[in-house]
Amino acid sequence: MRVLFCIAGLPIGGAERQLLRLMKGMHEHGHQVYLHVFGNHEAVHYKEVYEMPFPVFFSDIKRGVKFRAAFIILRDLRRILNEFKPDLLFGSLHKANMAVRLAKLLRFTNVPVAVTMRTDFEKLYPKGRQLLERAMLPLTDLWISNHKPSSEKMALMIGDRSVYIPNGIDESDLADSSAGETFPPFGGLKILSVGSFYIPYKNHLEMLRAIRIVCDQQPELKLRYRILGKGAHQPQIEAEIQRLALEDCAAILPAAHNVTDYYRDADVLLHGSVIEGCPNVMIEAMMCGVPAIGSAYIGKLDVIEDGISGFVASGDDGQSMSKAILRFAALSPEQRGKMAKAARDRIVRKFSNAVMVQAYEKLFEKTIRENLH
Repeated sequence: MRVLFCIAGLPIGGAERQLLRLMKGMHEHGHQVYLHVFGNHEAVHYKEVYEMPFPVFFSDIKRGVKFRAAFIILRDLRRILNEFKPDLLFGSLHKANMAVRLAKLLRFTNVPVAVTMRTDFEKLYPKGRQLLERAMLPLTDLWISNHKPSSEKMALMIGDRSVYIPNGIDESDLADSSAGETFPPFGGLKILSVGSFYIPYKNHLEMLRAIRIVCDQQPELKLRYRILGKGAHQPQIEAEIQRLALEDCAAILPAAHNVTDYYRDADVLLHGSVIEGCPNVMIEAMMCGVPAIGSAYIGKLDVIEDGISGFVASGDDGQSMSKAILRFAALSPEQRGKMAKAARDRIVRKFSNAVMVQAYEKLFEKTIRENLH
């Protein structure tokens, strides 16, 4: 089959990485894929996009000139549709989702249109954008989300056109972010968090409060907490470390290209986010055999099996997450080893690239077949 994928730029992020993995997997399976990027080459931070074995076209648009940019995008999209003649048109994230459905509204194409929502639709999108999204549903043949609760809610409106497909990962993806670095031994509990400091809903402050509570309740527990990331909210996080007197056990480390080495050095991942699509960080860590502790919100996303591959807190606050950390700390080495194996097995079984690509291929083929009748 022939699929035209559209996306607004390729900054570094989980959604963009997932799109490239999907396209590469489909190409390897013999499908013809084409990528239309709404932005010039400066909008791309993935050097590997230039090495992809499928065609990529950039619409040369400039920031701040919205109507002209929209005209250029739709003009280029119409030309690519006429030349490539896809069986299905796919939009990734909000701007591309709007563009592909406008193409259908303007009768540039009559092929099925699929869009993706890689986040918590109701929590993250403002009301106006939610209303616009609902107005576009008649032009939407597939509404695909990696956020299970959003997919289930949308299914109440559009039935089986709403589909949940989680993110995927493979060993090769982890190898790309490893420098083979090893760290000095630490004879205590090693906890790791990874996440952007640009957005407050990663919940770093509550995770620090959880660490403080654990230290107060079990002062004999030797603990090290590393936070990997960068962003505008770093001063607040640093101030909270000082306020809670955690300088001896908690440290911020700059976002590293060898994040896989940090995963493999950790005993457990702490992920307290209160808005998330499909938590890539958690999937990556668990693939490395690292159990995860998630907030109650994260627990709804169907990644952790509570008590088997990690622990789910009863809430999103520091007190609740501290209890989950203490549950993990109480495990014997044998129990931790069993949990680590269960974490990796779950990702291989349910969140591998192969599983993700196969799910998309089956869905696309079914939709294309139905459109022909």
